[in-house]
Amino acid sequence: MPAFSYLYSIPYLIIFCLLLINSIPLIDKSNCNVIDYNKVITFQKIFVITILIIFLGFRGYIMIDWINYSKFYAASPTLFDNHNLIKNMIKSGMMNGIIIERGFLVYMMICKTISSNYLFFQFISFIVDLIILYQFFKREIPEYIIMGFVFFLIFYGIQLEMHILRNAKAMLLFLISIKYIKEKSFYNFFLLNCIGALFHISSLFYIPLYFIINKTIPRSLLLILFVIGNFIYLLRVEWLKSILSHISLPGRIGYLIKTYLVSERYSVFATIGIGYIERSFTFLLVFFLSKKIISIDKNDNIYINTIYLYCYIYLYFSEMYIFIERVVNLFVFSYWIIYPKIYSLISKQIKYAFILLLFIYGNLKLARNNNRIYYLYDNILLSYRSSQEREYNYKQNQLKIFNKGNTN
Repeated sequence: MPAFSYLYSIPYLIIFCLLLINSIPLIDKSNCNVIDYNKVITFQKIFVITILIIFLGFRGYIMIDWINYSKFYAASPTLFDNHNLIKNMIKSGMMNGIIIERGFLVYMMICKTISSNYLFFQFISFIVDLIILYQFFKREIPEYIIMGFVFFLIFYGIQLEMHILRNAKAMLLFLISIKYIKEKSFYNFFLLNCIGALFHISSLFYIPLYFIINKTIPRSLLLILFVIGNFIYLLRVEWLKSILSHISLPGRIGYLIKTYLVSERYSVFATIGIGYIERSFTFLLVFFLSKKIISIDKNDNIYINTIYLYCYIYLYFSEMYIFIERVVNLFVFSYWIIYPKIYSLISKQIKYAFILLLFIYGNLKLARNNNRIYYLYDNILLSYRSSQEREYNYKQNQLKIFNKGNTN
């Protein structure tokens, strides 16, 4: 099978189109009674949730990280196994010679106690994420829940659910904790993100946000930082590696920094492409609409500032691709909220253009991002390829995929 084919992306495009169609109400609210309208909207939500469960929950062995996760899961004890084995594993945080966050170890043990099948673990993991996401969208964009899932799908949602399972739990716990930023409850916010750090250490990046993410930042400063960031990004200015190579941090963070500094894949510059255009457009769009958005709900400043942070990290830290792939995307959730809010503000005529552009860009992005052999879709409700076959196909094409380069 070829390393790259746009045929691999077809299932993702179909799901995207189904979600996008259902993000538009099937009936006009102004021309029907409230009961009928609510029934139709409820049906659309149920349809979308069902589609997501079938597509993501019942997926087969897709992408790459399942190779390690399935091995971890196989090595994981159950809660009924030897208590000393469990205690030593949690204490060391080691599995198969690799450091794994202790919360994720316990999470795997709980799932393993129910079933030793790794595909069951994938399913349960997605269901947990889906429940959290739905409640998050219901709280933040109650009239645009389905559109929230549309942006989730095209902006990193597939990677979160299929590739970086630990990061996903850390991010989703942060999404829960956002309500405590609004309520000014640092204790609850801190506790949730400490729990998140037990799933992935990246949760520690979220904790300082409590003090800054809901602040009003001078618009002149925002523009200056944007211009400087573009200068660094476009001229390929290296400043980060020289700093990181001269500092020594303890624990897992220090270990990861050393690993990524010598990595041929993760220590290179991100390429200049459609990702740069998209982020620049988003920054400027949010910048000019921010006052209108905040006038409706002042707490939306949280998501506006997160958009800015997302763009700044992308521009300033582009010399190490790992920051683009892992750190930048810690803040991609702001897209899931801000764009539906922008959609709610625009006129009916502009909404048509918005949906058309979203349709075009979403298809282009998903076709481009899901055309590698490891995105070849399988579903366990149908016939699916074994883990051995999927791993073999990936390793046969690994060099071709690597040589394609890092694009974002």
